[in-house]
Amino acid sequence: MSADQPLGVAVIGTGLMGTRRAQIAAQAAGSRLVIVADAVPERAQGLAEQLGCKASADWHAAVSRPEVDLVVVSAFHNMLAAISREALENGKHVLCEKPGALTAVEARELGALAERLGRHLRIGFNYRFLPGLRRAAEIARAGGIGEVILIRGELGHGARPNYEEEWKASVALAGGGAALDPGVHLIDLSRWFMGEIARAQGVARTYCWNIAPLDDNAFMLLETADGKTASLHTSLTQWKNRFRFDIIGQRGFLTAEGRGGHYGRQRLTWCKDRPQGQAPPIEEIRFDAVEDDFLHSLAEEWQDCLQVVRTGSGSGGGIADAVQALAVVEAVYRASESGCAESVERG
Repeated sequence: MSADQPLGVAVIGTGLMGTRRAQIAAQAAGSRLVIVADAVPERAQGLAEQLGCKASADWHAAVSRPEVDLVVVSAFHNMLAAISREALENGKHVLCEKPGALTAVEARELGALAERLGRHLRIGFNYRFLPGLRRAAEIARAGGIGEVILIRGELGHGARPNYEEEWKASVALAGGGAALDPGVHLIDLSRWFMGEIARAQGVARTYCWNIAPLDDNAFMLLETADGKTASLHTSLTQWKNRFRFDIIGQRGFLTAEGRGGHYGRQRLTWCKDRPQGQAPPIEEIRFDAVEDDFLHSLAEEWQDCLQVVRTGSGSGGGIADAVQALAVVEAVYRASESGCAESVERG
């Protein structure tokens, strides 16, 4: 494959995320959509006809096609690791939806396999590419709020009628509730801004939806080894969709809110260290040039993934990030049971 040749892509799973991924792969510079696969043949065929690619009901055949260089895995959580593993064994690079596996051990094994085979395994932590959070990272890394010391995060929606019948309400298929999905996004962002999590406390409860033992609300208190702290709440009973992420430093703070759609447009508030005797200067940054914040994040993540495959360098999430995010989730669930702080295993 030459440096300027588009990467051949297979997308496994044509639900909402798989469809978005396929559309982006078909339109983006640097990639060519070869095939989409889904256990529901009609769904795969309908998407293939829209995007001008092949369709299959057999994901095994799709990941082994010689013209495929990169496989996107958008399946149920319990199938993410199995499909990624087979794609890697067929010599493909992989972009797998979060959380990447059901357990930290399973994710760690996948990472070892990818390293042994010399393939790239990326994980869909697309919140890193929301425009407000990208700008927040630039400001924080340039010292714009001083050393980051605290994080507060909220991410929630109201689920949907008959949510109990969906795959995310199944322990076998989903692996966890609100602490896992959408919790890994907040955990990943916390690690991205303040460093590795060493200890976790948490309360994971089922208050509303009939999905026990899965949780519909999770409250997490996470600490780094040097005492930086993140307070996170993920919810399936938020009712009005909400995303807010506060990054608090020694000389100011950054707040990213919204992520597009029902969550509202993304905006970033930057409060800077105040001059003595004056009110703190506050700047609000909007991203009106971006039509859809969430889709923009997926497209940016896709270009980052293509760059990683071609050059080995990128800023998106990798399998090591998935290992640590899952280790934090597991510590939160242990803490919820024990009522004590739990150590987070290092990958």
